[in-house]
Amino acid sequence: MNLRKKILFIIVITFIILSGILYITSKYLLLESFSNLERNYTRENLIRAMNTMERVYSSLDTALFEWVPWDETCKFIQDRNEEYIRENLTDGPFIRERINIRIYTNSSGEFVYGKYFDLENNREISDKESFFRDLIANNRCLTEHKDIESSIKGIILLKEGPLAVTSRPILTTDYKGPIRGSVIIGRFLTDKEIKNICKEVHLNLSLFLLKDPEVPEEVLKNLARKEIVTIQTLNEKVISGYIILYDIYKKPVLVLKVDINRDIYKYGQKSIRYFLLSFLFIGVIVSLITLIFMDKFILSRLINLSSMLNTISKTGDLKERISLAGQDELTILAKSINEMLRAFEDSQEELNKSIMSSITAQIAVLNRRGIITSVNESWEKFSRERNDKKDCVSDMGKSYVTIWADETGELSIKKAEVLDGIRDVLEGTHKYFSCEYQCTLPSRKVWFLLNVTPLAGKKGGTVISLVDITERKKAEEELFLMEKQLRQVQKLEAIGTLAGGIAHDFNNILTAIIGHTEICLILYGKGNPGLTDNLERILIACRRATDLTKQILTFSRQSEQEKQIIEVRPIIKEVIKLMRATLPSTIEIRENISVTSDIILGDSTQLYQIIMNLCTNAAHSMKEKGGILEINLTEVEIVEETQVDDLKSGSYINLIVKDTGSGIPLEIIDKIFDPFFSTKPQGEGTGLGLSVVHGIVKSHGGTIQVHSASGKGSEFYVFIPSAKKIVNNLETIELSQYEPFKLKILFVDDEENIVHIGKEILAVLGCKVTVSTSSKEALEIFSMTPEKFDLVITDFIMPHMTGLDLTEELLKINPSIPVILSTGFEKTIPLEKIRSSGIKEILNKPITIKNMIETIKKVLR
Repeated sequence: MNLRKKILFIIVITFIILSGILYITSKYLLLESFSNLERNYTRENLIRAMNTMERVYSSLDTALFEWVPWDETCKFIQDRNEEYIRENLTDGPFIRERINIRIYTNSSGEFVYGKYFDLENNREISDKESFFRDLIANNRCLTEHKDIESSIKGIILLKEGPLAVTSRPILTTDYKGPIRGSVIIGRFLTDKEIKNICKEVHLNLSLFLLKDPEVPEEVLKNLARKEIVTIQTLNEKVISGYIILYDIYKKPVLVLKVDINRDIYKYGQKSIRYFLLSFLFIGVIVSLITLIFMDKFILSRLINLSSMLNTISKTGDLKERISLAGQDELTILAKSINEMLRAFEDSQEELNKSIMSSITAQIAVLNRRGIITSVNESWEKFSRERNDKKDCVSDMGKSYVTIWADETGELSIKKAEVLDGIRDVLEGTHKYFSCEYQCTLPSRKVWFLLNVTPLAGKKGGTVISLVDITERKKAEEELFLMEKQLRQVQKLEAIGTLAGGIAHDFNNILTAIIGHTEICLILYGKGNPGLTDNLERILIACRRATDLTKQILTFSRQSEQEKQIIEVRPIIKEVIKLMRATLPSTIEIRENISVTSDIILGDSTQLYQIIMNLCTNAAHSMKEKGGILEINLTEVEIVEETQVDDLKSGSYINLIVKDTGSGIPLEIIDKIFDPFFSTKPQGEGTGLGLSVVHGIVKSHGGTIQVHSASGKGSEFYVFIPSAKKIVNNLETIELSQYEPFKLKILFVDDEENIVHIGKEILAVLGCKVTVSTSSKEALEIFSMTPEKFDLVITDFIMPHMTGLDLTEELLKINPSIPVILSTGFEKTIPLEKIRSSGIKEILNKPITIKNMIETIKKVLR
C-alpha cells in the first residue's frame, strides 16, 4: 500500500474513530457529567435543607438562652410561684418563637412545670402533665447537664410526631452554678412546619419516618454502609435526594426528602445532540479538502525527500546532500537536514571528546583486541599519580593487561578477577563486569569501583570506568562504628529500666521491713534498751537502703529531674568511700575540701555522676603504674577580670579532680567531650562518660575545663553556681509522740505485704482500716457505703485500674473524700496531673509511721 492510500485510509479511519469516540464520550462522559452536576446540585440542596433544620434547633436554643440564666427562674424552681407563670409563661413567646412545649425540671431531673401550646389553633392545651413526665422519664439526657455551658439540642421521636427540642441548665443571672435544674422547649415538625421550611429555602421538601413505606430501600442500604445521603432519579423529569436525620441519641429516626426538576440533564441532552451533528458535517467537509491539498502539496514531495534520505542511509556517506525545490517548510526541512549532516560530521569527534572529559570517573575505551584507543582527563591524572610522575607516557595504545601491572610487570590488585572480567566482556561471554578493590598509590590508599561494559556498534570494544569510592568506604566504616555505639547506648537504657523495676519492688519490701520494725519499736521498745538499739539499727539500715533505692529510681528515669538544694561535700565523701573500696592500693586518694558553704541548686544523682565519672577516668589512667588521685573543693568568685568561659559573674563551687596518670594527648584533647569518643580499648568504655559530664555541668549553669599533656596527668575543673541554703521548717513528728487519728480509712495496694503493714501502722495510729488488694474490689467496697470512710489511701501502679483512675471513680461517688496516693515514683508523675485528678497528698514509699502521720496531718489541715 503506497503513501497516498495509507493517508486516505488513515483519514477515513481517524474520522470514524473520532466520531465514535466523540459519540461515546458525549453520551456517557459528558452526559454523565451533567448527571453528576445534577446530583451535586441535589446534594447541595439537601445540605441546605439540613442546615435549615439545624437553624431550627439553633433558633430554639437561642430563644431558650434568654430564660435559663435568670435569678427569677432559679427562684421559680424552688418555690413554683404563680407570679412567675403569669408574667413569663404567657402565650406570646410561644406564638412568636413557634414553640409547642416548655418544661421546667429541678436539679434532680424531676418535673416542676410544663406548658403545651397548639400553634395551629393558638391555644394552650392543659392536662399534659403525664405527657411531660413521660417525655422527661424517657429522655433523661435532657436534664443531665455536665457543666453550666451545656446545651442539648436535636430531635426526639414521640408518638405525637418528631419534636425539635433543646435543653439548657438553669443558672443565676450572672451565669453561675450550681445548676438548679433544666428548661426544655420544643417544636413539633408538623407538615405546616415543613412547609414553612420549604418557603424559607425555596425547595420542595418532605419529612418521613425512617420506617415509612415511602422511604426507598436504597436509603436503608446506604444507611447500613454509614452513608446518610442518597440520590435517586425517579424519572426523566424529577430527581430526588434523601438525607438521614439523627435524634439527640445519634440514632437515625427521620428521612428528609427534596425533589428537584431535571432541567440540567435535559439541557445537557440537547447540547450534545447539536454538537454531534455539527461535528459530523464539518468533519466530512474538512477531511475531503485536507486530502486533496495534502496529496498535491505534501505527499508527492515527501516521497521525493524520503527517496533521497534512503540513498544517504544506504551509502552511509555524511557528505551527501538533499536537493528539494520550493520555498516552504519541506524545503526548510531539507536544508535543516543538510545542515544537520554537516554539523554531525564536524562535531561527532568533538562530542565524544567532550563527553569523555566531562566525566569525573576515569574512563578508558578498548577496541576488540583490548588496546586502549581513548581515555579521558581523569584517567590521565590517575595514570600520572599511579606512576608517581608529573609527565609520563600516555596509556593510549597499551594493552589493558599492563595497566594494572607495577614496574616488575606483575599485577598488584586482584589480578585474576580483573583480567578475567575484562576478557569476558571483550569476548561477549558476559554483558557486564563490576568489582571493588583497594589500590595503594605512592601517596595514598584508594578504593575503586571498576565497571566494564561493551560498546554498541559494528566496531565493538568495551568501556572501562574507575570510580573513587574512598569516602563511601569511610562512611560505611563510621556507620558500622556508630551502630555498635548505638547498641551500647540501648543496652544502658535497658539496664536503667531494669534498675527502676528492681528499685520499685525493693521499695515494697522496705515498706514491710520498716513498718514492722517501727511497730515493734513502739509496742515493745519501752523498757528494753537492747531491743530498742537493735530495732533502731535496722531502721538506720533501711533508711540507707531507701536512699539507695531513690538513686536507682532516679537513674532509671529518662526525663529531666527537678533540681533541689543539695550539699556537695557528702556526695564527694560517698564517692571517695566507694572509690577506696574498688581502687588498687597503688592509687592514693587525697581530698581537700576547703569551703564554708557547699550548697548548689542541682540534682544529687547527676552530681554523683559527674564526680564518679571524673574519678573513674582518673583511676583508669593510673591503673598500670599507680599514682595520686586528688579531689579538691573550693569556692571562687567570678568577676569580669577573672572571666571563665561564658560564666556570669557570681559565686561558684569549684570541683577539681587531678591525677598523675598518662595524661591526654594534645591532638585529641578537643574531642574528649564529644559523644562516643573514647580512647579505651573496645569493650571497656562507651565514649559517653565525659560527654554526659559536660551535658550535666552545662544544664546546671556551669562549665568544665581540662588541663593535660601526655605523661603529665590531667586536671579537670568544674564550676557550678553556688546557692543559698534553705532551712527546712517542716514539722517533724517523733514516733513516741502522736495522737490517735480515729479515722475510718480504706487502704488499697496490690501487694499483700504492703496491705498488711499499712493496716498495722494505721491501727497503731488509732484508725479503723478496711483493706483491699484490688482496685476494682476497693471501688465496689466504697460504692456500697461511701459515708463509712473518712480517707482513702491507694497505690499508684496497680493492675486493671491505676491509683489515678480509682481516685477519679471515687470522687464521682463522693466528691469530698480525701485521697492519698502512695508511690515510689512521685517525681515521674506531673504535679498538674496529680492536682487535677483530685489527689490531696503523696505518700512516698517505703511507708513509715512518721511519713504516714505527716501525710495524714497535711490532708486534715
